[in-house]
This record gives sequence, structure tokens and C-alpha cells, in this order.
Amino acid sequence: MKLVALFFTALVLISCGTKQKEAVTSKSEKGNIIAKTIGVGRLRVSLNRDIPLYRTAEDTVPFDTLLFSRHKSGEQKGAFMVSRTSANAVNPMDFYKGDSEHEAKDNISCGLVYFAPTLVFRMASLTNNGFEVVLDEDTFESAVIKQDEYHALYTTGEAYWQMDHNSGSSDCFWFLRELWEDYFKRVMFVSVDAPQIYDAPSGLLLYSSKHSGDFSIVALDGEWAKVTKLHIYGEDNKAFFPEEGWIKWTDGTTLLVDPIEEMYE
Repeated sequence: MKLVALFFTALVLISCGTKQKEAVTSKSEKGNIIAKTIGVGRLRVSLNRDIPLYRTAEDTVPFDTLLFSRHKSGEQKGAFMVSRTSANAVNPMDFYKGDSEHEAKDNISCGLVYFAPTLVFRMASLTNNGFEVVLDEDTFESAVIKQDEYHALYTTGEAYWQMDHNSGSSDCFWFLRELWEDYFKRVMFVSVDAPQIYDAPSGLLLYSSKHSGDFSIVALDGEWAKVTKLHIYGEDNKAFFPEEGWIKWTDGTTLLVDPIEEMYE
């Protein structure tokens, strides 16, 4: 009986140990859940080399990996797919799969271009050797992407921003790090619904409209943006428009403006 009891006890211990290990493994595949924040900017990455994900900047072993692949057949042949080794969600700030071979052919025949894939993560913060990004915009699961020996680091204003040099090519691996102010200065303009224009951050209201408007952002001050080149749709009396002013670009967690990077006729 003692031998049976010892054998049963051993089985229980082994079973419990296995369950505990499985739980730890499952937990280790998840990044940190952080408080919702607008963050410090955006990180765009090329989709031609898998990217290790770290829980902290000090970790030397990744807990997960971003995986990139392309559809090999069917209607979406040539378009990109993004996944993780853990099979957990990838829900970034912005993602476009890139044109499939069929879509690219149609676009080019219409006088347009091949639209390259776009993968942009919210940058929650900068680390001493990389970037803390939000992997899932629903849960705010985050991870650290480290600057490595393979990826070139670009910032706004680099010559990189040519249509013929994008993440659809395989000759370059890169990160594009843009702080919010740099990003807003790069885009064509921002669109705002029912804008409220002030003379200064938390200042006097100069103008309000129920229509949408387009603006150029020239500076940021906390949650406020200085804007110029004001255009309000549906209102023709421009004598009442201020030449410049301040609007709220964020409430601390979400964008209150819609950046327009480029337009095609």
C-alpha cells in the first residue's frame, strides 16, 4: 500500500508540475499589458525579415517573434501576411497587406502604382536600445522591438521615402521611427471633424464649426497642435477664418485628427 501511495503521490506531483509549466509557457507568450496611451509616436517596419519581440529592453531572449509571409496562390497571391510564433493577435495601429499581383496589375494599368504593404505600431515609449510598441490595439499588449544589426533606422525627412524603395523589396530591412510632431509635419495635412480652433493651448475659442476641416500642423504642445492653412468645408466666408490657431490633436489616448499622407487623382 505504501508503494502504491508513493506512486500515486509522484504522479500527482508530476501532473501538477506539468500543468504549472504549461501555464508559465502560455503566460510567457504574452507581452505586457500597459495602460492605454497615445504614446510618443509611430514605428513602421519593413516586412521582409522576421522581428524578435522582447518583454523588456533588458531581456536577451525574445518571448515571441513577428513572422512575415506572402500568399503563394489564389486571388491574394503576392500580398503579405503578419503573424506571431505564439499565434497571439497582431492588431497594429495601421496595416495594409500590400497589393496582390492581380491588384498591382490593375492599379498600374489604371495609371497608379503598386501599393506596398504598410505595418505601423504605436510607439508607447522609446527604450535605450529600441522601441516599446503596442502589438494589439484592443488589449494594449506591448513588446520591445530592439534596434539590431540588420534593420536600418530611418526618421522623417530621409531620402528613403521614395515610392520605388519600400517594404515590398528584399534589398533592405528597416525601421522608420517617427515622433508625433515629426509625423504630423511630414503628412500632407490632417482632417478634423467639427474643429474647435483656439488662440493658444487651453486658450480662448476663436472659431468652431460643425463641418470638417483640413489643417497643416506646425508644432505640438502636449495634447495641443498649432495649425495653419485652415480650410473648412461647407463654409465660404473665409473672412471669419483665423490664419492660424490651436486644436486638440489627442485626448491622451486616441488621435482626434485624421492624418492624410498622400492622395491620388
